[in-house]
Amino acid sequence: MLKVCKVYVSHYGENAYIVYCDNKKEGIVVDPGGNSGDILAIAQELGIKLVATVLTHAHYDHYAGISSFDLPIMICAAEKDVFEDGVQNLSSLFTGRSFFGKADVLLNDGESITVGDESLLVMHTPGHTKGSMCLYSDGVVLTGDTLFAGTYGRTDFPTGDAGALARSLSMLFKLPDDTAVFSGHNEETTIGNEKMTNMMALRLMESYLW
Repeated sequence: MLKVCKVYVSHYGENAYIVYCDNKKEGIVVDPGGNSGDILAIAQELGIKLVATVLTHAHYDHYAGISSFDLPIMICAAEKDVFEDGVQNLSSLFTGRSFFGKADVLLNDGESITVGDESLLVMHTPGHTKGSMCLYSDGVVLTGDTLFAGTYGRTDFPTGDAGALARSLSMLFKLPDDTAVFSGHNEETTIGNEKMTNMMALRLMESYLW
């Protein structure tokens, strides 16, 4: 099973992650929104060779520290335009300036990211942005800003879509109940817990799907 190490990015209240294969000592950085020195130091302490940076979506608070990593950048193919636009990626909102990103690898729904002996399934989960994606491996899902403990990601930013998010949440809720959820903000949870207690997500799905 892949291991997940959370690094809280205090400036934006965002969770970055090192996801790694302990057997091969190989890992990826997911959503490095800042605190890049801490991320690199933890990876070194764990003895992990980082091989890529992966963005669950292209909002600036999830990639502000990305320039510190000389690694290939992976995003969902549907998020390419968001990453390359300073308004859509919210860099102009967060900083007053526009920062443009360029991905090295564009991922599609159903593809896999190899991490050592393990892999992560790419799940295209639009709604927070048009190219938001979640990353799933047995027992673990990284949800970015699609699903949080007790709530879900906003849909009022550029390319957001509440109906699409309802469908994405419904897809996530089909994962095994004991799947650990590591999201872009807030604390960890499980799919089973969110199915029982996340009234906001349940109401959104009821509004659009039932």
